[in-house]
Amino acid sequence: MKEGIVAKRYAKGLFDLALESGKIDQLETDAALIDAALRRVPLLLRALEDERIAINRRIATAVEIARALELADFTRNAMLLLLTRKRISILGAVAKDVIALVMSQRRLARASVRVADESLALETKRKIEEVLGDLLKLKVKCDVSVDKQLIGGFVVKIGDMRYDASVAGELERMKERLVSGAEGI
Repeated sequence: MKEGIVAKRYAKGLFDLALESGKIDQLETDAALIDAALRRVPLLLRALEDERIAINRRIATAVEIARALELADFTRNAMLLLLTRKRISILGAVAKDVIALVMSQRRLARASVRVADESLALETKRKIEEVLGDLLKLKVKCDVSVDKQLIGGFVVKIGDMRYDASVAGELERMKERLVSGAEGI
């Protein structure tokens, strides 16, 4: 919990700095690159956190990473600040929070949609973008994937909210009701 709050504060500071200097696009790109790098190479963060490795070697590695990703100076400096303050473990959370701040500032939202039937994917995407856009008063973009295990229907995830309108989800809810009803007998 505390790390999440700290990550949000660092993200907000970085966002404000980029906003002031007119470099929001660069910050968004940097955050996406960091997020992708950490997802592709999860051991990268562990190596930067490892206090058995001399701090000067970890700093040099962080600088090399920033150079390889072509990060802006302010992003590199934020990464080094996290490293020297022994908070590099929240780098991924900071990147995600930065992306959320940029999207919010641009009045955008990204949703993840899983559908059971590929033939309905485009229509489901269009309808969900329309409905969520009206509800949230944001421009919503959906990333759609097909998941045959849903049997039918769809599952939408936007931020922390998850809406399950799948057949598999309904079957799971029926099972839970049946089990909870049986306990009262």
